[in-house]
Amino acid sequence: NLPWKDKVKGILFAGFLGAESGNAIPDILFGNISPSGHLPYVWGKREDYPADVKFNGSRVNINNNNIEFRQYNYSEGLFVGQRWFDLKNIQPIFPFGFGLSYTQFNFSNLKLNMKKEGLFVSFKVKNVGNFKGSVVGMVFLGFPESVKNYPIRVFKGFEKMELEIKE
Repeated sequence: NLPWKDKVKGILFAGFLGAESGNAIPDILFGNISPSGHLPYVWGKREDYPADVKFNGSRVNINNNNIEFRQYNYSEGLFVGQRWFDLKNIQPIFPFGFGLSYTQFNFSNLKLNMKKEGLFVSFKVKNVGNFKGSVVGMVFLGFPESVKNYPIRVFKGFEKMELEIKE
């Protein structure tokens, strides 16, 4: 849990850093570029996850550190990550795909086109803020309640695009 998250204007999570992170982080902090990353997983409270973590009694001494081994039992099947939170109607701290920007985007004109090759999705995106930025349009497919033992929604695709101000 992050009891302080509503007391700050933003959180920069710099996970999965690469070689250019030393340049990217200051660029974001000083407003040279707008952040556009999105969480590749759901971030919830520890007690909200279904994995059963147990100490199995094994300890190993590696470089003078007493390391204990844990056993993880995953029994949620298809309901991994955000799918578990959807199934149990749990509000995560940050959902899958969460991300913020220095600008705002409007999505409109959603169109679905079913073809022999599959479902094609299109929509319009407009940068309505005052800062150039990138946005990630994400597509999730939902299923009716009559479909049993299947996730409520499934992430199916995304497209990242950079848009100028008022573009």
